[in-house]
Amino acid sequence: MAAPAHPARRCSAPENLHGGTCPSPTASRCSGEFACVCAVCATNIYAHSEYTYRLCNYQIHAFQFFSGWWIIIDIAAAYPDSETFNHAYHVCGVVGTISLFMINIVSNAQVRGDAYTNGCMGPRGARVWLFIGFVLGFVSVFAACWILFADFVPDSKKSTYPGVGLFLQNIFIFVASLLFKFGRSEDMWG
Repeated sequence: MAAPAHPARRCSAPENLHGGTCPSPTASRCSGEFACVCAVCATNIYAHSEYTYRLCNYQIHAFQFFSGWWIIIDIAAAYPDSETFNHAYHVCGVVGTISLFMINIVSNAQVRGDAYTNGCMGPRGARVWLFIGFVLGFVSVFAACWILFADFVPDSKKSTYPGVGLFLQNIFIFVASLLFKFGRSEDMWG
């Protein structure tokens, strides 16, 4: 019996779909006796790394959003009286959160006009919705900055931590919404 022209080598890819042996040695990228990554496994590795990248991105952005709200919850617990920290200031964070949802509910394909359906108003409506979301995000950050410098910085008797925390909360929420929107890769059909 003649030896095969290309002996099957063990596939060194961590996720191989075919039992560890390259199904098609000619379609593989073999570099020596012990290392072989076939085309099937190379595709699987790429998909796994893309999934890991997306998951890591979402975890970072979610942690940033969570940190913003955790800071303001800490301030509300540490300063329960309305004289030190007026609890109406929570509106800034709520508006920022609404902005996060408004910005990220619209896909980039809808904004460009490449979506499968035009929806209610088409790409123009998606752009208006996205613009309103960005306006709300900027307004929440500017309002938190205004509150910080109007209520907490000039009064040396008050602690500035509630104002700084309110500002940080809104910065974290706004940056998380931007990173959620522009840090993701979208597939138009899935």
